[in-house]
Amino acid sequence: MSMAKKIVIAMVVGFVMVQAASALPVTFYRVDGYYSGNGGEFTAIGTPYVGAYDSSATATIPSGATGFQTFCLELNESLSFGTLYDYPGLENAAVQGGLGGGSPDEISWGTAWLYSQFAAGSLAGYDYTPGASRSSSAGLLQQAIWWLEHEVSLGNPGGNAFIAAAIAQFGSEDDARASAVAGAYGVHVINPVNNQAADRQSVLVVVRVADGGLTLFLLGSGVMTCVALRRKLAA
Repeated sequence: MSMAKKIVIAMVVGFVMVQAASALPVTFYRVDGYYSGNGGEFTAIGTPYVGAYDSSATATIPSGATGFQTFCLELNESLSFGTLYDYPGLENAAVQGGLGGGSPDEISWGTAWLYSQFAAGSLAGYDYTPGASRSSSAGLLQQAIWWLEHEVSLGNPGGNAFIAAAIAQFGSEDDARASAVAGAYGVHVINPVNNQAADRQSVLVVVRVADGGLTLFLLGSGVMTCVALRRKLAA
């Protein structure tokens, strides 16, 4: 491996370690016409990830801030809306795990695939127009995610169009509910904690560039620095 590549890798690893060691802020809200019952959609404000979402998968709260839309993973944990939480970075599992699937509980292939489609504004059968129909779609997708994460049991899971789509995508119920590899389809987990370091509801996030573009900036800067240094040494 060339020295330039080693330096770039060291820079990226160093940034990831700093990100993992730092507490990052997020606040959650719910906007009328976007959610159903006790589940999502939730609007996440304050993260760098909103730019990875299609505009149809974002919402603007009354203060004028825009956030990305997300769904919860655990049936037995909650969030307080308008409360500032911290999270340690991007993860691949709900830290407490909820009612089923282990603790921590890695997200399933089906969940990662469905949420990536939602975030891209292209989830088949999802009504993205705010109002009663979108709320209904949100309720069905939240139920699908809870089923895929072993949080609920359903007598006829295929009766939910989003569950049926996930089963068709992966070939069987078991494969759709199997643990995905980290970052599958660009989907990760945010595990918020309150000001007393208590875990709260885990939610989904999609990141096409995991840090809002900073890694690409570091890569570009590192490569250019290394190229410049190499030229200087060769001069």
